[in-house]
Amino acid sequence: TMSQQEIEHYFTGLGYEPLWVSQYESGDIYSDWLDTLFTAYSKIKNIKENWQEGEKPRWPMIVLKTKKGWTGPTELGDQKLEDNNLSHGIPLKNPKTNEAELKILNDWLSSYKIAEFFDDEGNLNDQAEDFIPELDLRIGKNKHTYGGREEDRMVLPDPKNFLIALEQRGQKPSSELGALSVMLRDTLSLNPNSFRVFSPDESESNKLEHLFEASPRVYEWPLREWDQHFGTKGQVMEILSEQTLQSWMQGYNMTGRNGIFVSYEAFLSIIASQIDQYMKFLHQMLEFGWRKPVPSMNYIATSSVWRQDHNGFTHQNPILINSLLSKHVDFVSVYFPIDVNTMIYTMQKCLKDTNYVNLIVAGKTDLPQWLTSEEAKNHVEKGLSIWSWLGNEGSENPDVVLSSAGDYQTLETVAAISLLRETIPELKTRYVGINEINCLGFGDDRHTVMNGEDAKYYFTSDREIILNFHGYPEAIKQLVCGNDISMRMTILGYNEKGSTTTPFDMQIRNGTSRYHVAILAIQAAAKINHIVWQKREELVAYFEEKIREHNDYIVAHGEDLPEIQNWVWPDKYTNKK
Repeated sequence: TMSQQEIEHYFTGLGYEPLWVSQYESGDIYSDWLDTLFTAYSKIKNIKENWQEGEKPRWPMIVLKTKKGWTGPTELGDQKLEDNNLSHGIPLKNPKTNEAELKILNDWLSSYKIAEFFDDEGNLNDQAEDFIPELDLRIGKNKHTYGGREEDRMVLPDPKNFLIALEQRGQKPSSELGALSVMLRDTLSLNPNSFRVFSPDESESNKLEHLFEASPRVYEWPLREWDQHFGTKGQVMEILSEQTLQSWMQGYNMTGRNGIFVSYEAFLSIIASQIDQYMKFLHQMLEFGWRKPVPSMNYIATSSVWRQDHNGFTHQNPILINSLLSKHVDFVSVYFPIDVNTMIYTMQKCLKDTNYVNLIVAGKTDLPQWLTSEEAKNHVEKGLSIWSWLGNEGSENPDVVLSSAGDYQTLETVAAISLLRETIPELKTRYVGINEINCLGFGDDRHTVMNGEDAKYYFTSDREIILNFHGYPEAIKQLVCGNDISMRMTILGYNEKGSTTTPFDMQIRNGTSRYHVAILAIQAAAKINHIVWQKREELVAYFEEKIREHNDYIVAHGEDLPEIQNWVWPDKYTNKK
């Protein structure tokens, strides 16, 4: 019910040139539509051929105004159907029992004269076949619509150019996103026509400033002299609309080209339904052998729940992990790289992937480096690994298995192990690091399945398991339910205990801190280790006092204890074997 003037003002304000086709004013809407379509095409072609940098192109768009329910029943009794909202629902509700409605339905469907396209034996006649394009002109044969193109094959830089040489465990704090920024810069340069980065206006915030050494943000309208990193041609797509970015990347991906979508973790869930619809497309696509593989859709969730202590509760939301893992896990992977080396190999794996949806959850602050390049490569290939250097002499036959998925949760779990080594060295631990969380479930051949021998190898056959997880514990529960490890696993994670507080206090509030992990490990080991049993109450009381000390300190000082802020892995506890 907007007037033509209102509609034209609206779209003109958005920068378009509206072209109008109205059934209410046209004598032949079919001809008018075709004429307007060619007019719009000519205008687009003219802009592309004659546009000069610094001008604001005004792209044509068609406003088509037709009657709702057009070609359907026009009325039912005294009720208007065509050109009314009733035609949008079920205009004829009772044709099975109402003869008047049945007649209207019959007249309506018969008006299409479908029978004219078939011969007496029910086969399509020559007249119908005239409308079918020749084979090479059919939509399904368009090289842009059904997967990868040879000319768009991805060229990846050598990951060795971005890896960190590990001299000491837990040292050399670096940003995963900062290192990835350099890798993506080179990937943009190597693939100028087949790789783009999609981000809602947060590239610098996400430590991706190196992107602009290879490409500006794409921006066609006039620029001011102080505008930086904008250009009419580029591979970085930024707009503060996750829905638009998803649509852009999905279309780009389905033509066989590659992209990654980088956004704050809390706001990727805005497009969860769109991602789900794409997964439904993948599910259907895989049933047709003639479809070429499409590059995987890759997402990076930054500014995660554990370091949104400054923005607070509103920015703490890891729900996309649950959404992805609850559907179509046979072509979904969720990754939690814990340092630069695992991030580089994880990104390389995702960019090589086809027919998958990959989510990488990564922090952007400087974090300790844990794995050598070879260890990281194996960790990513397998999806998980036993960190034998981390356990004490009892790692082969532990009292308890500690595990984690997520960079900040790994830091807390490793710190807990160091505390246990200091306070009760008789407690024997094994640590299992997890990069691809799907490995805990029943997934496909791509994933290690946590049943039978695999479960025994990583998690023993009977020891209790404490898993410190980045997201909601329910995401893990739905993966492990029914397999061998589910009945002996305690899952820690984010439990909606959010606030604007210190980083370590987020761990305390959610029961995922090093102190909580240490307490649970003591309680589990005490069941089979008599020395731990004898010291358990004293040790638990000690760690509970540390929690109280933390609470008092942050109230008084507004920051975490120095022993938390300055903690590093004691190299004396590194198993040198």
